[in-house]
Amino acid sequence: MVPACPGWVNTEDLKKEGLIIKGRTGRGRFYKVKQPNERLNQLKEKLEPSLTAPTRNQLALFDAMERPIVQSINLVDYMHLLIGLAWAGESVAPWLERFSYLRPKIRAALRYVRDRRKDWKEPIDRVLNLIEGTPLLNIAEKG
Repeated sequence: MVPACPGWVNTEDLKKEGLIIKGRTGRGRFYKVKQPNERLNQLKEKLEPSLTAPTRNQLALFDAMERPIVQSINLVDYMHLLIGLAWAGESVAPWLERFSYLRPKIRAALRYVRDRRKDWKEPIDRVLNLIEGTPLLNIAEKG
């Protein structure tokens, strides 16, 4: 048996965070990694600032002055939220503004994932265009 090491993640941790689900095929078992669009509603609920005191499943991210409250939330949740929103055609801008202090980390993580998940390229590019301030029209294309 391998001893637990700080920072290691096991399948129970991933299930608890809602990143994977357990399934069965015949006599075997498998784990399916949830896609950002499959986690979108759960992430909106988890990351939406509450007007009331936070419940057990909901975290307050901002105080009454709209200043971010630093909490221990996984970067993968932020990324999946942004990718899921772009995938669904929803506005990403308010969420980018809300988490503006994390933009450098989000930008780096999205670039990394984009190069490895070609099927996520389009929604990731939409988010990156907003983060990086890419103009909608290129000057060279106008003329």
